[in-house]
Amino acid sequence: MAVVVAAAAGTKEKPEKLSPQKLTQLLDVSGKQVYYGGCLVSKGDTLTGFIVVVDGALDVQDEAVLSGDAWVINGKLILNGSALIDGSVHLVNGSDYLSHDARITGEVDYYKCECRLDDERFESDGGVVFLKSEDPRAVKTKLKVKPGSPSRVDYKIVRLGLERKNDRHKDPYIRGHALLHVPIWKETGGHLGFNVGISIPLVGDRLALLLRGFKQAETNDAWMVSRLENGLIVLCSGTDFSDYWERRGGEFGLLYRPSETIMLDATLSLQEDVSLEAMAIPSLFYSKDRYRANPAIDDGNRCAFAFRVTYDDRVEEGWRKNAWLLGLWIEKGFSNGCGDFSYTAFDIEINRYNYLPREITLDLRAKLFSSFDRIPKQISRSLNGYGGVRGAHDIPFDVQRGDRLVLFSVELGKRLPDLPLVKSLFSYWDLLLFSDIGLLAAAESKRDPLGFLETPFDEWKKTVGLGISGESFLPYIGLYVAQDLDNEDFSPRVIFRLERSF
Repeated sequence: MAVVVAAAAGTKEKPEKLSPQKLTQLLDVSGKQVYYGGCLVSKGDTLTGFIVVVDGALDVQDEAVLSGDAWVINGKLILNGSALIDGSVHLVNGSDYLSHDARITGEVDYYKCECRLDDERFESDGGVVFLKSEDPRAVKTKLKVKPGSPSRVDYKIVRLGLERKNDRHKDPYIRGHALLHVPIWKETGGHLGFNVGISIPLVGDRLALLLRGFKQAETNDAWMVSRLENGLIVLCSGTDFSDYWERRGGEFGLLYRPSETIMLDATLSLQEDVSLEAMAIPSLFYSKDRYRANPAIDDGNRCAFAFRVTYDDRVEEGWRKNAWLLGLWIEKGFSNGCGDFSYTAFDIEINRYNYLPREITLDLRAKLFSSFDRIPKQISRSLNGYGGVRGAHDIPFDVQRGDRLVLFSVELGKRLPDLPLVKSLFSYWDLLLFSDIGLLAAAESKRDPLGFLETPFDEWKKTVGLGISGESFLPYIGLYVAQDLDNEDFSPRVIFRLERSF
């Protein structure tokens, strides 16, 4: 079966560019077999017909035959052993892996297109329409002036810098920001910080050397309200709940990507942790200035080795397929030499995203953080807030931290229909039902990092709630109502969020 291509095909080294609209027009999938997520032709089998493979691999095994032409979009072409394709292949944003004995009787054409499949259209009527999406490997460099982080309300924080997005390329990757902190209403002077780093490729885009220097403000409040929420709370109540400090130093390490979904990095850092001055914060409703002991950290020098491995097979932009996000982090602090702290801590997180029929999602999370020693308060954890047990009654006004933490979350979501007024604010919105269970403890036994899990279940924090979350210009906004199950009275807590859950 011949394919008439309206655009000149490119080579592997220089693929021809297509627009999403042009790609949709060229495909015209009526009468063609469409495989979303991949297509496997098993050993000895024959598949006949014009096929289209989207977001996956076309894998033709040894002695298997594909009789017909094929389009592979955002995927891979894999031919094993003596596999045969009796036709032409058109690869869009794809790569090919061909064995020595494999054969393709027709042409192999290469295209480049910043596109993604319109999942909703595909699931509703099977239509294959491509929308605009940035090339996931594209590198963009911008000079930006925007708010920095953290967002202490008595500072005006501005970040100036050269920002490059996507470090997966073969050239040295440099990013740098100047962090200018200027007090708004206090006579105390501000300060200037910076964050500069370079990634130097060693083996293509697989292995890179990382070098970084920094002098910047940090906060260790794990419940992490947004900048807007923090500002509203402080202005209305006069109370600042965040603990701010400045880290000064540098680090170097290696970043290794064995595949598209796995990333490993190891770094050695040397830094000094310095408390920032507590400020008197005015309020709209309370005229008195209230000082707060700040911050709840351990001042001193820190020399630490950290190792992290991440597995992430989610689609970058609004994934709509089952996926995993797994992470392991280990940090060892050294007290000899320049360091003041000796500790070993680790963090394990497992997220599972399930896309079910009728636009229903089921997201699961399990998180474990523990240590073999007392750790600096800067890296302690908290169950409070949106990233922890949502709706527990001691948040955010009684922030508690510990050396050991375990957390389980389940969230069931249902896509809501478009309404004229809602659609002007949100690109989509979901109804959520969620429950969080967690436990926080101090390091009482250095050699038993998991002993705290024996705590009776009735002492764990448990909540359940409902919410509405949508993608907007913020970009995510949500309103949640959660009830603390440890509380005998029905007194749900209302939570307004400007972020996604997990």
